[in-house]
Amino acid sequence: MFLHYKSDVHRERNVGDPVQHFIDNTLTAGLESIYKATEKLSFIPGFSYNSRNNERAEDYNSKANILSDYPSTGASSALNG
Repeated sequence: MFLHYKSDVHRERNVGDPVQHFIDNTLTAGLESIYKATEKLSFIPGFSYNSRNNERAEDYNSKANILSDYPSTGASSALNG
């Protein structure tokens, strides 16, 4: 069994531009087991759940000198097995 959480925070700095911020959160959980059919053959079945949430993403328009938020995409998830 495994559980992993990661909060990713990035800051983009370009000369003359304001700092842009990006925040993503990722959660992964899963379960697997090893079945040995013979000495040389084994199976590792399992499943996992992954979720990624984009909390913040900014864009800078240098022509208009505007720092704005990208529209929220919300969370995306997947069940694998």
